[in-house]
Amino acid sequence: MSGAVWGVNSADHIFKLNNNGKSWTHVTGGLMHVSSGPGGVWGVNKGHHIYYREGTQLIYQQHL
Repeated sequence: MSGAVWGVNSADHIFKLNNNGKSWTHVTGGLMHVSSGPGGVWGVNKGHHIYYREGTQLIYQQHL
């Protein structure tokens, strides 16, 4: 996951930048915030649930 770029848009759609650095892949789900780094990808949805994923597998979910 290190070096991966993730983003969300105003409609809470999630995207991951492809290895070519030019195009994006839509990722299933909806988040209003996303952060990625060597430790994985973290996100928060409108319901204030926290999600953590490593690769393509959802690992962790917690409600605030």
